[in-house]
Amino acid sequence: MKIFQTLKQQQRRDALTSSREYKRFREHYSLLYEHHALLYFDNDKDGYSLIIASIIIEVLQQIEKLKQQSFTLLAKENRLTTFTHLDTVISVPLFGVSNNLLITKELLPNFDLNHYLIDFLEAYNFNLLESKFTSLVFLYEHKNTRAYYHYDFNTVFIVNNQGRLDQRICLFDKNIKSPNYENIKERVLPAVKAYYALDKKGFITALYTNDLISQKLYNKFIRTVR
Repeated sequence: MKIFQTLKQQQRRDALTSSREYKRFREHYSLLYEHHALLYFDNDKDGYSLIIASIIIEVLQQIEKLKQQSFTLLAKENRLTTFTHLDTVISVPLFGVSNNLLITKELLPNFDLNHYLIDFLEAYNFNLLESKFTSLVFLYEHKNTRAYYHYDFNTVFIVNNQGRLDQRICLFDKNIKSPNYENIKERVLPAVKAYYALDKKGFITALYTNDLISQKLYNKFIRTVR
């Protein structure tokens, strides 16, 4: 569907740059350049890449905290962002479960990224994305994917169980003069369900009737339905 490309091109321009992730990226992008293995995620024009970059930046900052103070003290002071995976507290999702277990016991000898770095998106996928490391809000699950909404980006992200982006649905195009941002989860869910049902007409109609796209885009899209 070219619908998704058009939605991205027509989205209001203020959505990305006003986000927490964008501000963090612009302020701390030098951290990513210090670690060449992470440059793949250095892309400030892509909402999902910004989310991943923001995770990496927070983890790198967290590593610096752990180098200076113990895990126990930082956790007690609520200065660590963590989540649980396989019954293990994960504070450095760039590392695997076993090394995070060592961190909780304060036994990991060093924090060498080149030595410990894993494919953290595949390893932790939904657990990571639904943690406090991101601002994503869970919407719906279908087979091996989940749909999330990001309030700052005004975008639905469809992510597979390897942590990779399958599709983005950008909402509130620039033809909408006064966007209504209330009750977004309830309003976007019919469109998400129609997307998963491969119901093109239902998807377009749900976006329009819930004031998520303009009449101009609706008229353009509905003409493509056969």
